[in-house]
Amino acid sequence: MYRDRIASTPAKGAEAQRLKNLMLDYHDYQQSPLNPELSKLKIDLANWQSARLKTTHSDLYSNLNFKDGIDFLLQELYGVEDFSARDRDLERIFPKLIKLLPSSLLGTVSNLVELNLLTQRLDDALAENLFNDSKQSDINEQSYVKAYQSASRREDRLRQLVLVERAGELLDRHARNPVLRFTLSVSEKPAKKSGLHSLHGFLMRGLDAFYRMSDVDLLMQTLIERESRILSRIYNGDPQPFKL
Repeated sequence: MYRDRIASTPAKGAEAQRLKNLMLDYHDYQQSPLNPELSKLKIDLANWQSARLKTTHSDLYSNLNFKDGIDFLLQELYGVEDFSARDRDLERIFPKLIKLLPSSLLGTVSNLVELNLLTQRLDDALAENLFNDSKQSDINEQSYVKAYQSASRREDRLRQLVLVERAGELLDRHARNPVLRFTLSVSEKPAKKSGLHSLHGFLMRGLDAFYRMSDVDLLMQTLIERESRILSRIYNGDPQPFKL
């Protein structure tokens, strides 16, 4: 039902069309879930990656100025929670979304949808390679690196970093927009009444986390530079790719 609604909605402008295409791709992706064994391994993988990122960037994570922002990125993008309610909210209001939102906000939503979809697909490939290589549930640095190399998705990994950096920039910009923050703050009850509380909560958590931070550009630049080096080290066969 939601796919038909998205497909039949006219999209005026490049950003609206981009979001429409991404929403259709994401809807189709969700119709082919992993088998139970791989799904469990994917949850373990998400937990392992989250812990690895916190360890690698422990200096940033221990900085109270950055902690909330990093937690938001990890929990909303690498988290193991079920975000299906939020995703259904987005599909349900899609026709109104592309009609009412300005191009800049449509671009932000598109960026987050693309990042989420790409991250899910990359994690699917990692989980499949972990399962095929090790046939065990334990994930460690050695098995992770081997699966990462076997998946051979370097260009997609680079695109993922671009999207993460862009997400940080856009969330920081919108968090400083007093009109947008006020609109979201007074729309909490209407959103809940309309069954859109999951999507509304996601937006508020993101904007609140980035509003409380200073030097967001420094945080994102440092994260992306480090993760870019790690990516290169993994593909180049460095024996200690996560050592900064």
